[in-house]
Amino acid sequence: MKTLLSYATSEKKVEKEYSLYIACPERVLYGYTFAQDTIGCIGMLKERQISVKLNI
Repeated sequence: MKTLLSYATSEKKVEKEYSLYIACPERVLYGYTFAQDTIGCIGMLKERQISVKLNI
């Protein structure tokens, strides 16, 4: 996972960012696996629920 994070931020910041995802309940890190290998990840921030109205 840390290797994948290094593609999104500098290698110097990987430990800090990873630690923030582990420690902060507002941050969520999702991993994508294939054949038991992690092949992708996306980090998200939980925010308040909002409603969106579509006029079609």
